Amino acid sequence: MPSSHSSVCRVQFQAVEYYRAFGGRT
Repeated sequence: MPSSHSSVCRVQFQAVEYYRAFGGRT
């Protein structure tokens, strides 16, 4: 379970950065 949680956290973190870079730029 820890492995899955780590993956989700990493994906969410990257998604937030991507969304912020894309949505914050518009």
